[in-house]
Amino acid sequence: MKKSTELKITTSTLIFSIVVIAKIFLIVLQVLMIKYFYHPLPVEVYSVFNLASSLIIDTLIIIIILPWFNVGVLEQFRNVQFNFLVMFALMAGLISVLILPIVDPIEFIKRLTHQQLTIIKFDFALLTAPKINEIMYLFLMVIITPIVEEIVYRGFLFNQLLKKYSLKIALIVSSLIFALIHLRFTGIGFLFVYGLFFGYVYYKTNSLIAPILAHFTINFLAMFSTPSFVDLNSGSIVKYLLIYVTGLFLVFIMFSGIHKQVLNVNTEDSTD
Repeated sequence: MKKSTELKITTSTLIFSIVVIAKIFLIVLQVLMIKYFYHPLPVEVYSVFNLASSLIIDTLIIIIILPWFNVGVLEQFRNVQFNFLVMFALMAGLISVLILPIVDPIEFIKRLTHQQLTIIKFDFALLTAPKINEIMYLFLMVIITPIVEEIVYRGFLFNQLLKKYSLKIALIVSSLIFALIHLRFTGIGFLFVYGLFFGYVYYKTNSLIAPILAHFTINFLAMFSTPSFVDLNSGSIVKYLLIYVTGLFLVFIMFSGIHKQVLNVNTEDSTD
């Protein structure tokens, strides 16, 4: 039987550093290629290339590193009760709606100084007549990204850290790496929160299906969200704050309900 390699924080940091360097190199390479060779290409095409190359690196982690640590992926796609999947999807949607206005904290604060509050509206017009590059980006972002990233950062990283460290340490370290690996430094905060949520969902269900669905929901809503702005002196601000507070309350209620449930199946018990 193949002996499993233990994942330590130092090892995960080394893997993280290698992945970051690889992603930075690819980004620089793409920028140089667009600048000097393919400048006429639209920005959307660059976005597809950028996302695809990032997913390729994550896929290489699955192909190369997971067998090294003897991590089984298929067995982590355990069944989850439908009602809990719906609950996690609703929680993901609410969390996304609450976080989307502040994904760019610098712009959010700037708007506040001008007596404006950032809100999010959803426009699904893209689905009516999408271009080929938009279809590709939508497919990569909404379908492929949740699957690949949840296998890497929850099925592998969080799962392995949890075997050696406490739940809090495993959640924090894996979520921090998940946030930093995206190289979106203005968005580290909300990506870290998403990582905590995905990790918690995985921990409660002991299945990759639930966090993939939650990840899918968040990415789908983000794809069709557009920022809008409300004057702080207008009467609509009261309505907006009421909706926001209601959203927070609903997330708290659902989280409390889920937290009391024992959803995850103990691995040792299932093998007896």
